[in-house]
Amino acid sequence: MKHSRIAAGALFACLAFIAAGAARAETDIVRIVQPYGLVYLPSYVVVERQLIEKHAKAMGLGAIKVTLTRVSSGPVGSDLLLAN
Repeated sequence: MKHSRIAAGALFACLAFIAAGAARAETDIVRIVQPYGLVYLPSYVVVERQLIEKHAKAMGLGAIKVTLTRVSSGPVGSDLLLAN
């Protein structure tokens, strides 16, 4: 239960970050790294139901594209972020 709350909190933080940077947006692509596992179920649901695209359009950000990279572990995702 604790892990799902953490994952949900992280997901909402990401969405808030997207909304806060709306005026300074330089790209129309959102890149998400998704590890495998039940702990990340909220992020799977958000991507499957295209909620990021829906809320971005509702906030007036226009059409955005969400790209997914599925990785086997968290450190791999950190390496991808650091490598840009």
